[in-house]
Amino acid sequence: MASSTKMTGADGAVSIGGTVVAITDWEISISTDTKDVTDSTSSTWKETLANGFKGWSGSFSGWYLDGTLSEVVTTGVAEAGIFTSEAAVTLTGNLNITSKSIACTIDGGDAVKASYQFVCDGALTEANP
Repeated sequence: MASSTKMTGADGAVSIGGTVVAITDWEISISTDTKDVTDSTSSTWKETLANGFKGWSGSFSGWYLDGTLSEVVTTGVAEAGIFTSEAAVTLTGNLNITSKSIACTIDGGDAVKASYQFVCDGALTEANP
């Protein structure tokens, strides 16, 4: 079991192999693992204890322009992520991209969005303005 915090934003960038790619929106969930320590004599409520391990995961999206976003981002490789919230809080850390999808989001239009899922590779650093 884990407790979590969710943060979202509408701006940011992902640095892939030194190339910075702008993104249009993102979401990060930060979690702390817990261990069930419920005593066998307890009949109604679980008890947990934080074990100190933290992690984060999330997703980001961007417009697919001339293949740039799709071609640059690969799966399973640790990359640097820089995410900025609407309150100007910046989150940075390394991430492993686990999946990507490309979809047309506007009926009859040429606007195509690429979306990616990721998990953490180490700590997430927060900087406030």
